[in-house]
Amino acid sequence: MLLQFEWITWYDTDLRVPLWVGYQLSKADAQAKVFPRQDCFRRDRRLPNEFASFCEDYDEPLHDRGHMVPANDSRRDQAMVDNSFLFSNMVPQRGNFNRLIWEKLESTVNGWAEKVGVFIVTGSVFDMDNDGIRDADENVKRMAPRKRVAIPTHFYKIVFHIREDGIYDTISFLLPHNNKKFKNSSRYLKSKIRSIDEIETVTGTNFFPNMEPVRQKALERAKAQSLVRWVTN
Repeated sequence: MLLQFEWITWYDTDLRVPLWVGYQLSKADAQAKVFPRQDCFRRDRRLPNEFASFCEDYDEPLHDRGHMVPANDSRRDQAMVDNSFLFSNMVPQRGNFNRLIWEKLESTVNGWAEKVGVFIVTGSVFDMDNDGIRDADENVKRMAPRKRVAIPTHFYKIVFHIREDGIYDTISFLLPHNNKKFKNSSRYLKSKIRSIDEIETVTGTNFFPNMEPVRQKALERAKAQSLVRWVTN
């Protein structure tokens, strides 16, 4: 696990991508000015060479360097936005996926944060045969030319808001990693809403292990029905 001041990363040293990142995006952060984006992609020097990913790992034309914590969510200071370009925060993403539907989801979440403040968990999924079970590492496709960095088959984003009375509102998405364009991105995102239970099954991750069991079960089984009415101020 890698700790930033602003987020937590569970980095897989074999797959060389973050399995998930978690962070808070408060109203103040979402409404703050955007610091200059330097595109300073670089290795994370906290990781030994044999576990880190490098610029040359992404030296191919099919995939972008996709952020898990978006640069646009990194508004507390210049160091935060610069650190979002560490390769420990990067995953291979197809161009249309990264620049269209993933960007649409990121901007949608940012809009929610501007109104109420949210907590976000974003991660990678490896399920080539779509059987709902995580693939073994040895079966995961890796990115040319070095064939070291794994290519996720799906990505997920879990968003939740805590009301003043302690009640949780949540919405989660599981998106196939493809290079398609969608005429109606909002309709597509709505079709990809999933419960946290479903995401836990395909990732093997328990996201709220310390939560009181009754509340945890209710939260993880809940499935939002709308992009616009899932949260209460």
